Amino acid sequence: MKTEKEMLDKIAHDKRLNPQDYTIYYRDKGELKQIPFNSIKRIEGSFMAIDCNGREATIPLHRIRKITEGGKTVWQRSPAA
Repeated sequence: MKTEKEMLDKIAHDKRLNPQDYTIYYRDKGELKQIPFNSIKRIEGSFMAIDCNGREATIPLHRIRKITEGGKTVWQRSPAA
């Protein structure tokens, strides 16, 4: 199984994929939040920088819980992680 970083890199760089079709779900203070893939400004090391109401915020990649394409789950963190 691919890591979350490998999936994000694939979505960003694979010309066969449309990044607009993807949604990222991540944990923030116990709450599951979602952002469109296009909100990601860049991925650096183990963080992703996103646009958050006109300001940049960084989210650790280990907080990502799942990635969907058109509502279908294409990557999900194992429950034990």
